[in-house]
This record gives sequence, structure tokens and C-alpha cells, in this order.
Amino acid sequence: MKMRKNNLWKRIISLSMAMLLGGTALTGCSGGGGDITPQTEVEATATQKQDDTKEGSTEAVVSAGGETISILVESGSNAELTMRAISEQFTADTGININIEAVPYSGIYDKLSAELVAKTGIYDVATIDIVWIPSLYPGLEPLDGLLPEADLNDYALSLLDGGIMEDTLYAIPAWANCKIMYYRTDLFNDAEEKENFKKEYGYELKVPETWQEFRDAAKFFTRDTNGDGNIDIYGTSFSAMIGADTTQSFLDFAAQAGSPAVMFDANNEIMVTNEAHKEALDFLISLKQDGSVPDGIFEMGAPENQKMFSEGKLAMVYVWAGMCPTIADPEKSQVADKFGVAHVAAGKGGYAATPAPWYNVVLQSSKNKDAAELLVKYLHEHNGEYARQKGIAARNSLLNDPELNKPNPQLAVMMDTLAQPQSVGRPKTEYWNEVRDALNVQIQSAIMGEIDSETALKNAALEIEKIIK
Repeated sequence: MKMRKNNLWKRIISLSMAMLLGGTALTGCSGGGGDITPQTEVEATATQKQDDTKEGSTEAVVSAGGETISILVESGSNAELTMRAISEQFTADTGININIEAVPYSGIYDKLSAELVAKTGIYDVATIDIVWIPSLYPGLEPLDGLLPEADLNDYALSLLDGGIMEDTLYAIPAWANCKIMYYRTDLFNDAEEKENFKKEYGYELKVPETWQEFRDAAKFFTRDTNGDGNIDIYGTSFSAMIGADTTQSFLDFAAQAGSPAVMFDANNEIMVTNEAHKEALDFLISLKQDGSVPDGIFEMGAPENQKMFSEGKLAMVYVWAGMCPTIADPEKSQVADKFGVAHVAAGKGGYAATPAPWYNVVLQSSKNKDAAELLVKYLHEHNGEYARQKGIAARNSLLNDPELNKPNPQLAVMMDTLAQPQSVGRPKTEYWNEVRDALNVQIQSAIMGEIDSETALKNAALEIEKIIK
């Protein structure tokens, strides 16, 4: 089955509209102690129900048997934990043994890049970051026809498209992830806080739904609580360090501001200087100028922001949906019983996020392609295991399950966010790392106040043009 992109998009857009009409959006959910955990009987039941009704289940496939295949995963990641959890059952079901090689994040790309050249067949399957697909796909096996049409329709628009290059499907989503809002329920629901906020801003305190409401709440909750002259709680925080998370956050805001795509347009023309990208950078600058974020943001990424929120030092923050189980763990978080989750606040274009999914792929150099494809299909059918391990998965039937979302509200919030028309993927460029770093430098300079946003984005465009030409 050759998958043409126009037909694929028609299917996914139809699915996304159905999800929106079905009312999957959540404006806020209570987080509470150990209640938000990926390891639940409810989720296991939902996953089993999904698996039992699957056409072409791997249990019904004639086993290749007796083979050993190797999968390359990031050490300590959702991919490694999931593989170690299912490998024994996979072998029991299929007769195929699995060798799991776990390496640090950057090691995955380095090893796969080398394999593209050497073609040794040392790896059969890998779980990879979306940003590597444009560089690696010439060495990946096409997966058109691996899954039934109905199964493909169980993935969101932005996820399925991320695995497509030149109208061909090369990667099956393993899990989705995007930034969502975490907020302190004890602060936002406090009667005195509500009264004081209304006196100062003239409207009711609520979980922010717009950029302006977010900025107002961030200023309001930034305070010195003990009178020692030091701020003890900030309204919010964001990443401004040199690294992937800073670019990711900036692109989220550009999508919320209404940009039809981020960084590059449909013709691969640089578009970081358009009005939406400028508004995104101006908004980040405004939060810094308001004093609503810590001075240390230039050394902070998502893990540092999550840590500050878990320590009770932030009133609200945007971090990954996959961080929800950690924030909800009373052994790791001081706010485990007093936080909620919601979609991010909306700019002119609405609320949105740039997704950061991971995918399962088969190496073209694999000497065991049938067995490798069987493993990828098995991981698709047991996608719920990713949720059990790290609280995130990829399939809509899991993310939107009402019972599953009672203990895991981050799943439906993530799905709702990714279903929004403005939630667009990162550009498909083989120069992603270089482009990202060039943009990062200019974003940081603008937030520091060294240059204005217009100059920063013009500088970024010039640097990006040098990289891609």
C-alpha cells in the first residue's frame, strides 16, 4: 500500500474533527498524590480490550520463530522500560528473541548514522526521536501496509505525519508528548487569592485560557512570602538555556500565535521572521520583564522547571505531559496532592503545542525484516505499555479513554492539544540540530535584553539560511 499524503491527511483531519466534536478538551483536572500513575488496572484493561479486538494481531501471525533481533533504545527511557517489560511475552508469543541495546540519547543517532553507511545489519529495530527521521529515513524500511487502515486512524494528525517522508510511511508512533499546563490548585482555588486577584485585575482568577490571563496570573503569584526580600514563589518559568527545550517552547508559542507552520513554510522557505514568531518571542520577553520568571531560566530546561514546580516554587508551568507521574509522586513532589493539569493558554491562533513524539522503525539493513516488522506491530498493539511505564502513549483509543483518564488526566489533555489545528510538527529538515542551535542563540539574546525580537529573528533567519543552503 503506497500511502499518498493527501489521502492520509483527509483521513486524519476527519478523525481530528470527530475528536473535537466528541468533547475531549479539558480545561483543568485535579492532580492528587499517587492517583496520577501510569500503572493502573484500568489502563491495563483498556489496553487489553483494544488488543483483543485488533485485526491481524501478532498472536495470530505465524511465528518466524527461532530468530534473534536487536532493538536500539535510549537508556532509561520509556522505550527501554517498555521493551524490558514486554520482551519475555513477545518471545513467548512469537518464538523470536530480543536483544535490547540501550545507549544515551545522542548515541542512538550516532550508531544509526554509522549503520546507514556500514549496513552491517547489527540493528533490526530502533526507537527514535522525530527530529532524526529526515536524516535517517534513507536507511529505514518503508512500513506502508504494515498496519490496517483502522489502526493508522488511531493516531493523531501530527503524529502519523511525522513518520512520513516523500509520501511513504517509515515510522510508527511509539508515544506522543507535548507541553501542557501544570497549576497549583491550592493557589488558584483559594478564596483570599481570588478576592485579591479580582481587586487588582478586575476579573475572576481562573486557570489561564489566554496569554493575557497567563501573564496576569504569573505576575500576581510572583511574591516574597516571608518578607526577607527574596522571591519565594514565581508565577511561572520557561526554558531559555541553549538546548532543544528552548526552541521547543518558542515554537509552541509561535503556533499559539497563529503561525501556519513553524520555522519553515510548506515550501521550506524560512519564516521565523513572520509576525507570529515575533509575537511568541515578545511574549517570552514580557514574562521576563515582568519579573514573573526566575533569573536562572538561562540555565533551565524542562527538568529544572518541573523540579521547581514540584518543590512548590512555581504557581504554574508548561512542561511535558510525560512528567505528570513524577509531579504526582509524593516521594518526589511537594505538590503531589495540590496540582491540576490543563491545556496551554491560547494566543491569537488558539491553544496549541509542537509535538515531540518518538517512533519505532525498522532498519533497511536488517537481516531479519519480517521479525523486525513483527516487533514494531507488536509494540503498536501493546502501546498501552508505554503508558504504564511513563504515563504517555500514542494511540487515540488510549489517550481518550474516559476510565483511563481518571487516574491519568495528562493523556486526554495531551490528545486534545495535539488535535488542535494549530498544533503543527517541527520542520522536517536534516539540519535540525544546527538550525535549532542558531535559533537558540538569538532567542536567548533577545530574552536577556541584548537585542530586540525583530533583530533576533532576522539574525536567526540569516544564520539558518547559511546552514540549509
